[in-house]
Amino acid sequence: MYPELQKLIEMAILDGNLTVKKREIILRKAEKIGYDIDEVEMYLENMLLNTSVKPSTNKEGQVFKCPSCGETVDSFVTNCFSCGHEFRGSENRSKVKELVLALKKIEDYEWENNTYNGNNGQPRLDHMVRNGIASKQCNLIENFPIPNTKEDLLEFLALAMPIGLKKFSWSEKFTHTAEVQLQKSYKSKAQQVIIKARVAFNRDKILSERIETYAKQLGIK
Repeated sequence: MYPELQKLIEMAILDGNLTVKKREIILRKAEKIGYDIDEVEMYLENMLLNTSVKPSTNKEGQVFKCPSCGETVDSFVTNCFSCGHEFRGSENRSKVKELVLALKKIEDYEWENNTYNGNNGQPRLDHMVRNGIASKQCNLIENFPIPNTKEDLLEFLALAMPIGLKKFSWSEKFTHTAEVQLQKSYKSKAQQVIIKARVAFNRDKILSERIETYAKQLGIK
């Protein structure tokens, strides 16, 4: 995409709120440059979907406040250094639930708006719709900050299992390329989660056993 237009879009959706005025400015700019307006509209909707789980600027996680004492902590910390509070799956820290909702929004949007969904009088091509879904979900997965609670760590691994274990035939590896890439994205993030869990919860025997079970099933060493 034209760099000037890309920058304009990023600035417009920085706060997650695309007003009518902002949309009009973007579309006028796109039309002036020569972009297809419908394609720009779809791109805008996808960008807005992705802002529901914002990627961390720190690849190792995000910064939070301890709900007990208010001390600032990062997402790799499992206990507050100041008061010892153990971070568990409280609603305001459950990033996996936010991720699941954002993934579902992408899926719903694609089945409703994808060119190959069959709603425009053309043949319905399910694998093309799934490819559209997967290609957008990849970015979300790859930028997902690693959670810091036992519940979220396990929940993410459980989420990764179905696609991580999916088998693709020789032909499907060519026709379902986005799904294959999505599997790689999930497994790569799962590996990061497992590495963190091994370090952070190495004294928790039960949790460690569950983590290693997931690692073995996903082929992660």
